[in-house]
Amino acid sequence: MAKKAKEATAPSAIDLRWDAFLPERNRRQVEAFRQREWPQIERALVQDFRLVVGPEQEPHWVSPGSAVYWHQPITRVRVQDSDPTVGNRIEEQVGEWEPVSRDSGLPASSASAIAHYLQRPNPLFLRPQAVGASVLAAQEAQVPTVVSEVKPNYACKRHGQSMFSFPTWTGYLRHCRFRQEVPELPMPPEIEAMVRTVPYYCQLCGVSFQTERMAAHHIKTMPEKHTGVIAAHAFLYRTVESMKSEVALSQNAGSKET
Repeated sequence: MAKKAKEATAPSAIDLRWDAFLPERNRRQVEAFRQREWPQIERALVQDFRLVVGPEQEPHWVSPGSAVYWHQPITRVRVQDSDPTVGNRIEEQVGEWEPVSRDSGLPASSASAIAHYLQRPNPLFLRPQAVGASVLAAQEAQVPTVVSEVKPNYACKRHGQSMFSFPTWTGYLRHCRFRQEVPELPMPPEIEAMVRTVPYYCQLCGVSFQTERMAAHHIKTMPEKHTGVIAAHAFLYRTVESMKSEVALSQNAGSKET
């Protein structure tokens, strides 16, 4: 049996300053880009995508308009369940935070380029979340965080003798998208609290929208960008009305009762 990865953290040895990956030969050009372009990008992230970048989250620039993002690699391991009647199950294990494309970087020259990576189904991040540097939706900072005393575990039992188990809600939603399944488990309390503060919410992708236009754009473009979620996404969201947060909350209440 594969050894389960320890809880992911950001080692203190990792340099999280904005210039941690910056080649010295590009410093002058990047400094100019930061002064001219970055303030405009920050404003556009808030205005167009409702994303607030914290003071310690400025992208790790490697050249003007290119930056290093972060992610946690996911591995799937087949393990024997403690219940002999269940048999084997697939457990998703989360690795340590790692920089992505640390040499050449990924596009970060505009708000839309950054939002693409932060809001995609398998998101990247500007900093490891373990150090408290997640990008928040504009009102999300005001939402009280509900702390669970029990380590969460999200198990999908819709696959016969195989049970898929995930330590995070994000991992469970990724599984649903991959399998083209509608999420059936109730939301974690902190996600439910956040959904109550936004007008539109996509249950399958786990992202919120502040305007009808943004929600409609997501419905239109999601299948084009990610062909694997066409069936489940189309089933859930035929109209913008079906993406309203009260619909998600109503369906979530039904999940709690089953």
